[in-house]
Amino acid sequence: MTDATHILKEKNLKVTRARVLVLDTLAKTGKPCSVQKLVEKLQKESINFSTVYRTLATLSAAGLVREVHINSSQGFYELEHAHPHHHLVCTTCEDIEEVDVENDEIQKSILKKSKRFSQVRTKSIELFGTCNSCKK
Repeated sequence: MTDATHILKEKNLKVTRARVLVLDTLAKTGKPCSVQKLVEKLQKESINFSTVYRTLATLSAAGLVREVHINSSQGFYELEHAHPHHHLVCTTCEDIEEVDVENDEIQKSILKKSKRFSQVRTKSIELFGTCNSCKK
């Protein structure tokens, strides 16, 4: 049994070829991926755009993947992580790097300065700049 199959069964989701392939592809990619990129990666598996989109919606509703809102017209998805991390995004080539960071201090600092909020349910911080490849 693959990790993806095990994860789907733990969530009481039907194990389908598309769900396993999407989970495996996101795991191998290791960073947020657009729907279009996923379709390109799964093209040889005959998985079309609609199937990828519906699969992501199902996996997102089950808490297995999440949409990352990056300053772009397209949605990006990644596996739901137990560890806190942020994203560095290149504004030239749109490469994305995950950076592990302890969020607690950032969250406490932001909430301390807030006049209208006392708690946070989810967090997402994206930092934009130029990657080393584009800087050259």
